[in-house]
Amino acid sequence: METGRVKQLVEGADGPGVAAETVLQADIAACPTLRYTAGGLVAV
Repeated sequence: METGRVKQLVEGADGPGVAAETVLQADIAACPTLRYTAGGLVAV
């Protein structure tokens, strides 16, 4: 990746609350899965 693209991704990244919410989802799930995705950059 070029430096400009990395900077663009970091500036548009989700805050730590997004990851924290995903961790809570995994913690309270009756049947947790092995992989959870968080945020809008998952498909990049």
